Amino acid sequence: KLDSIAIENNSAIKTLEPLTAFEKIRVVEFYNTSVNSLDILKNFSFLEKLVCSKIPFKSLQPLAGLSNLLSLDCENTGIDDLEPLKNLKNLSVELK
Repeated sequence: KLDSIAIENNSAIKTLEPLTAFEKIRVVEFYNTSVNSLDILKNFSFLEKLVCSKIPFKSLQPLAGLSNLLSLDCENTGIDDLEPLKNLKNLSVELK
């Protein structure tokens, strides 16, 4: 059972689509890739930690329903609208 995955420093990675087979994953870390959307993560209800730094995505909306998400690190993304996450009461966010 895959519990976590880390993807880094690979601009050839443009989508997280291959992760759909692992919707029960708890930790996803990816940074410095070309992923431009978090849409695929909207069904990852077991996700507890997400690191998505240095990624050119535009919206945190796909994370809005992830009630188990406890930690989000999205440094150097240009994201500044946390409104979609307002109902995630246990979430700690790092934007720097």
